[in-house]
Amino acid sequence: MKYNIPQIKQISETSCASATYTMVANALGFDYPLEYILKITKSEIGFAFFWRFLIENKNIEIVDFSKNNLKIWAEKGFIHFQQETKKEPFNFFNNRMTDLNKYQEDLKYLFKNKNFKFFHKKPNTNLLKKYFSERYVCDVMLDPWLIYGEKPPYYSLHRVFIVDINNDEIIFHNPSSDGEAFYKSNTSNFKKAFQIDGAELTCYKIKTNNINI
Repeated sequence: MKYNIPQIKQISETSCASATYTMVANALGFDYPLEYILKITKSEIGFAFFWRFLIENKNIEIVDFSKNNLKIWAEKGFIHFQQETKKEPFNFFNNRMTDLNKYQEDLKYLFKNKNFKFFHKKPNTNLLKKYFSERYVCDVMLDPWLIYGEKPPYYSLHRVFIVDINNDEIIFHNPSSDGEAFYKSNTSNFKKAFQIDGAELTCYKIKTNNINI
């Protein structure tokens, strides 16, 4: 496996992001436990907190792809973000954050930092394969039910960690899993999960000089 790190199990319904971020940190070479990352993310979805921590403290380059307009959120606030976001992903974010001002503050920092690149576009498996092949550590936010063509019981976004990609096979850790450590999917099935509103691809790497899209 390209990233031969242990699967981290989430400890609550809202801690899948923190569990995945722990795996991201471990894959980047930082031996942090889940408890440490939970403090950084404040036990929430915590993406802005975690990303800022990596850039400020570890000089990590971050590339993010999402139809959620994070730049509007950073520049104009969460109310304007709501106006540009579909109802389901907006409610997902809104119900899992306690300090909207702090998120906006950290997003402002990110958009002013040259280590952070945001692309306001829906992610896809081609982008995932491209960045993974360029030695980025990747996580994705989607709905794993859709990977295998099953109807999700309710709307939910869930972060998983990409362990390896071998030709058509995508291997990942799912922090909600009580079963196998490694889950596998062919590209066409994984592609289905990227179709959910709010899907996101985030790529991390120790800083280099150039990013080529």
